[in-house]
Amino acid sequence: MKAHFKNYIYILFILCISSLVFIWFRGDHFIFGGDSMPILHPWKEFFNDLFTWSSVNIDGLGIYSRSFPEIFPWELMTAIGSYLGFSAILLQKIFFYLITCISGLSMFLLAYCSLRKADNRNLAALFAALFYMFNTYLMFFKWPDSIQSLFGYMFLPLVLVLYIMGVRKNNNFIYAIGLAIAFLFMSPAVTTPTYVLMDVIVLFLYYLFYNFYSYDLAKLKCSTIFSIKSIILVTLLNFWWIIPYFNLISIEIFQITKGLTSFNETTRINSSDTSFLNIFRLMGYWALHVQDNGVYYYPLLSKLYSLPLFLGVSFLVPVIVFGSIVINKVNREIKKIIIFFLILSLGALFFIKGVHEPFADINKWIFFNVPWFSMFRSQYEKLGTVLVLAYSVLFGFVISYLYSYFENRRKIVSAILFAIAAFIIFFVINIFPMWTGQNIQDKRGHLGSQRIIVPAAYGKVNDWLDYQLLDRKLLVFPLADGMLVHQWYTVNGNILLKLFNQPVVAKLPFNGKDFNLSVAITPFLNVQYIFTDASRIIDTLKVDYYKQIDKANQSALIKADEEVGQLKFYKINSANFLQHFYIPQKSIVSQQTVEDLSKIVSASDWKIRSAVFFSGQNKGKEGILEKIRAVGAAAAGGPTVKAKKTDVVLPTIEFKKIDPTKYRLIIHGAKSRFPLVFSESFHDGWKAYLTHFKKNVAQDEILNPPQSGARQVQNDNAYKILDGNADDQATADELNGFISKGLVSSLGDGKAKTIEHTKGEDTVEKIDYVEPYKIDFISKNFHGTIQNDNLPDGYFYETWFKKPIDDNNNHLMVNGYANSWLLDTDKICSQNPDCHKNPDGTYNFEVIVEFWPQRLFYIGLFVSGTTLLLCLSYLGFSFVRGRKKRHPELVSGSRKGSQMLK
Repeated sequence: MKAHFKNYIYILFILCISSLVFIWFRGDHFIFGGDSMPILHPWKEFFNDLFTWSSVNIDGLGIYSRSFPEIFPWELMTAIGSYLGFSAILLQKIFFYLITCISGLSMFLLAYCSLRKADNRNLAALFAALFYMFNTYLMFFKWPDSIQSLFGYMFLPLVLVLYIMGVRKNNNFIYAIGLAIAFLFMSPAVTTPTYVLMDVIVLFLYYLFYNFYSYDLAKLKCSTIFSIKSIILVTLLNFWWIIPYFNLISIEIFQITKGLTSFNETTRINSSDTSFLNIFRLMGYWALHVQDNGVYYYPLLSKLYSLPLFLGVSFLVPVIVFGSIVINKVNREIKKIIIFFLILSLGALFFIKGVHEPFADINKWIFFNVPWFSMFRSQYEKLGTVLVLAYSVLFGFVISYLYSYFENRRKIVSAILFAIAAFIIFFVINIFPMWTGQNIQDKRGHLGSQRIIVPAAYGKVNDWLDYQLLDRKLLVFPLADGMLVHQWYTVNGNILLKLFNQPVVAKLPFNGKDFNLSVAITPFLNVQYIFTDASRIIDTLKVDYYKQIDKANQSALIKADEEVGQLKFYKINSANFLQHFYIPQKSIVSQQTVEDLSKIVSASDWKIRSAVFFSGQNKGKEGILEKIRAVGAAAAGGPTVKAKKTDVVLPTIEFKKIDPTKYRLIIHGAKSRFPLVFSESFHDGWKAYLTHFKKNVAQDEILNPPQSGARQVQNDNAYKILDGNADDQATADELNGFISKGLVSSLGDGKAKTIEHTKGEDTVEKIDYVEPYKIDFISKNFHGTIQNDNLPDGYFYETWFKKPIDDNNNHLMVNGYANSWLLDTDKICSQNPDCHKNPDGTYNFEVIVEFWPQRLFYIGLFVSGTTLLLCLSYLGFSFVRGRKKRHPELVSGSRKGSQMLK
């Protein structure tokens, strides 16, 4: 009972000391750092990351997403917290706290179970937990620069202890389930796969050590079976991110391997301060002693950790850790676990030191000759987790051993004073900045503070942009050569993506940086707004670009539309705006390179509704390019152009964005061949499928055919211009025109609906007002394309058993970066009941454009969900069965009651 009481006290202490993270915050400041950005719009980010394709990326043009593993548990819990009314800042504080205390509790459990034969093992577990929570590696490398990686860090001790317990027991399926669930909770770390891979490597090393330190065939068989069960369960329970992410991981690893051309480069970037003495004492952060124009990146910490006191304490850490070698009077089982963690420490030290002696050449050979090992190029940042894991257990063991030494000699006061002194030296002095909040850097030199207050103007602009329903992108100007830097935010990354959570084009996928060229190219990019941000830090040459914007504002190119704080938004004239999908009036097949695009669009006869296909970007598709060349040979000037002997009728597109990975298109009035352009980054995963076209039968219920034969909107309440969309939404008269020409296929179901308009107040998104409506957004006709949000979403699996049109062999890269498909109406619709033939001989047909890897996510989610339900059912069954075994009187009592009823 006394031991259990101590455990409760120690666990309570861990929960309390974890609140130290709240000291790091200052008022309403968020904490930003490195690649880590807090979640500013929880529900939006959660929804966006449910998909394997994201347009909210660094260039705003779309990319195979690496963010979807973050949806659980991080983004889901944050979204729920937001729903409950928690502010974004409070949610960041809560997650900092959870990361810290779960790390401590996880390590407490590992040390307590692995050192089960040790005296005062609960004290060893406490000090191991404190070391794992608060150490110089964590302070320099993780907080706050790499929050996602901490999901792998905090669950590593838990997965190891579950594995240790599992291999020791015959009835171990529950441990395999626990292991799988623990890996599920570390999913956000998968954004950089090596963070989770390190955990797998640690388990594999323990498997080898456990079986071959003292070989026993029965033990090998048992541990191997448990390992196989664990691998299967971990895979199935994490199938939702493993399957769609596998291809992305493979490509990424290949690119990393290919990109590392010299070991000297690796040395310069990652091994500048990882000498053996530095990493031996958990130091070695490359930027700690780096200066810029005479100013240290970390002025306080550079000075502090050069003082004799801190140097002495840092060297005392490895002295204590490796002092475990000389402790012989311990249980054989404890000695075995100590040896394992010592070997783990030495192995981590060997690889972390990189190019430094001793054995630098061996490291170099392994780095470049062992397949995929180059993914650990940031040696200390990636492998340091393993070193800290081993150090923590060894540190806790030695402290408890010394405490027991005093206690066994009845020097209880000395034992207590020793424990207090150890706490002060290693968890107050050694990580002193974590007690004052100085581990989070304030402004120094040209580097900005890691504590950020987001100007209120961005929240107001976000609300304004949210009202607008047209599918389009934004372009920030001047364009960025590298990262975007602001006066109030100078950390790496494009903060605008977080602030607006919309596609923001910050750099072009091809040559061109001046304003005039940008305006000429924006139709290719589906950009409707160009905006400037006076808070950006830019060079003096780019300041002149603002004059070009003002000059263009006086012309017909753009017009000033909104100004909030230091943000100015200019709307591109509708004549220069192309929707996300369009059919070009003029198609150009060029032998030039994408770098010559500026010359092509600068030609005097250039037309906005054009498309450029570069032969070099479409190798192996020469036959299709030849057909496009034939289609696009005629001059622009009307909806019908002639190419050779065939009339080419330019159809009208009606489309809806169902989600970031799926679009529904109705092609109206199609004839012969034409290219379909989709202004999103090219990827082989985008495919076009023919589906069955049918009119919405509910349309006749909403519309009354007048005597003139043109169908009109039945009443004013059925259709309205939605708030904030007056410039882009079709008027009632325009809609009537679309209907009379058959260009609108659906007006929805006619049921009353509402839009909740939100506004940000004190980093909390609150409902501003609710707008009722019946017919959803229908855009104006922009160059032959109408956005109709009333089109049905359909089923997520509706294309799964279909082949893409032409097996996707008609898929081309267009405009230097985007997707295009050459659609042959005669081939597609000839004797095909899925198409509708019009009286004039043209066809209407429906196409789904879908990012194929998304279905892998759905399949994986089904497999993982089913596995989770089965695992929870098994745990529930095991709990009930175990309770009956522990309390047989409950069973007999129930039988007695049954007999009495009889």
